[in-house]
Amino acid sequence: MQVISCEANAIRRVITVTWRIEGAVNVGPGLEIMPYVVSTDLSVGEDGLIVVQEDRCAPTLVRVRFYCVVGGHRLCHAEA
Repeated sequence: MQVISCEANAIRRVITVTWRIEGAVNVGPGLEIMPYVVSTDLSVGEDGLIVVQEDRCAPTLVRVRFYCVVGGHRLCHAEA
């Protein structure tokens, strides 16, 4: 995992972390995970504690699974 940016919005009480992930899973012959970017919004309550976490991914889950099943880099291109 690589953190790309971290921004705080005091008015909305939200911390946004944008990060990139890639790698492999040791299942069967091993599956390559498509590199992709995720934005995580952490909403902070009045007490300063995180009350809600929301993640937004650039590619769809279907595309990530397709990438894993067909050998990834050979048949489709990562957007990240």
